Amino acid sequence: MNKIFMVMNKLSWGSGSTRTIMYRSASLVKDGYDVSILTLQDVNNDKKAKNLRESGRLDSKVKTSNVYEDYQKRNTKGDVTRKQKRYYKKSAKIKERKLKIKTNKTKNTVKYYKDDKLLKLKKWRKNGTLSYIDYYNDNKKKAVREKFHSRRYITKKTFYAPDSGKEMHIQYFTPDGFCFLDSWSSEYMDTYKHFLHDRSNNTVQRFKDDDEFYTDWLNLLCSEESEKPFIICDKRETAISVMNMDPDNSHKIHVIHRNHFKHPFTPGSSIKTKEKRVLDRIKEHDAVVLLTEKQKVDVINEFGDYGNIRVIPHSIPHVSDEKVEKDDKTVSMVARLHDTKQTPKTIEAFQRVVQEIPDAKLELYGTGELKESLEKQIHELNLDQNVFLKGYARNTDKVYQKSLFTLLTSKYEAFSLVILESMFNGTPVISFDINYGPSDIIKDKEDGYLIKQDFQMLSDKILELLNNPEKAREMGRMAKINAEKHFNENVVMEKWEDLFSELKKKDHLNV
Repeated sequence: MNKIFMVMNKLSWGSGSTRTIMYRSASLVKDGYDVSILTLQDVNNDKKAKNLRESGRLDSKVKTSNVYEDYQKRNTKGDVTRKQKRYYKKSAKIKERKLKIKTNKTKNTVKYYKDDKLLKLKKWRKNGTLSYIDYYNDNKKKAVREKFHSRRYITKKTFYAPDSGKEMHIQYFTPDGFCFLDSWSSEYMDTYKHFLHDRSNNTVQRFKDDDEFYTDWLNLLCSEESEKPFIICDKRETAISVMNMDPDNSHKIHVIHRNHFKHPFTPGSSIKTKEKRVLDRIKEHDAVVLLTEKQKVDVINEFGDYGNIRVIPHSIPHVSDEKVEKDDKTVSMVARLHDTKQTPKTIEAFQRVVQEIPDAKLELYGTGELKESLEKQIHELNLDQNVFLKGYARNTDKVYQKSLFTLLTSKYEAFSLVILESMFNGTPVISFDINYGPSDIIKDKEDGYLIKQDFQMLSDKILELLNNPEKAREMGRMAKINAEKHFNENVVMEKWEDLFSELKKKDHLNV
């Protein structure tokens, strides 16, 4: 069985690229591949994976592994020791001799004082287990945090700089008390030096920074496979770690999910920093996957053609079986609340719609830095009964199915998964005709609208469909047909399988 690793920072409900990883991994395991999602950030990976599986977002057959959790397991020789259990029992007590306490029941915390001096703070989980203890120095700054696992042992100790409060040293522990990793930082660096302790042979490996540490782990996992695996990097944050891997023990595939140009996001513009570091080394990749033919042409024109660029669009393996009735007055937009999505101008455009259709509704799904300013804008424009910030939507299928149509008003995209998700749910999209993606998916005037970046025109098209709901429904019917024809799971998986076969064939020819 072919092994595929997908690398990302952390498991989350996430962005379009995160949802793409979940969709692709589900399709690949269905086709018989052995798929693991690898995460590099220090978080509770197992808990996140469980939540995502229970929600149906992460396929039950897709494996997950985290660098910190993996090294902990490799160095664990026994269960939680008696010494640790005794320490936990003592630490988890609420009252302590000679110390005054101040309880915050809302936050599940207790502060401890001696002579009005704050000594420490304890935090409990909702299930009643102790989560962590913070110890404070004479400057009232946090000095040390002891993090407890839900199984009642210290899993991590963090030491902070006395003045700045910056993390300086982190120790990671196994359930039986072995420190398997020391990570050190400084006042002036955001990355860490890592010292990895191997319990079985009593050795220590030193890594100069995070990327070197992560690269070594990825190399280790790939070297343990009997057959050369495929490793797919979808996230800009993990690109360096994957690019620096040993080229002989994996097939490296990098997927670019964004328009690589800076403003105005067209050829001739400068290249975004994180995309540039990938594209500058394009010939080192076994394959670079782009989402549209147009972006492929632009990349080749700027960085050259090494025969390793492939175009593979997104696909949606399934939509919710639970159907929601459409509301002829509801328009929605699923997007981060960020300047690149131009949400404030979209709200202004909808104000003009409300002047003609007073009961029209715009529902905005997403989170981001503009939340407070958008709330203020909605109130100042007297749109409290028309425009709603709905927060993050875990079930976007219901959002699309309820809406008469959806909007995409981004300054740029690389493909736009939300267009495809909307169309698969039988809901047309009014989209700005931007680089890249919308024109590759939407057939203008047949299953949606492609318009120039003009917010007056956006208002006009919104009014047109709200005043003609049957037209919108017919467009939605065609949107579903076209999406399922051109972006169905089988068509897209065939492109991935062709790529895998081609890379394996090249390996055999080079032997």
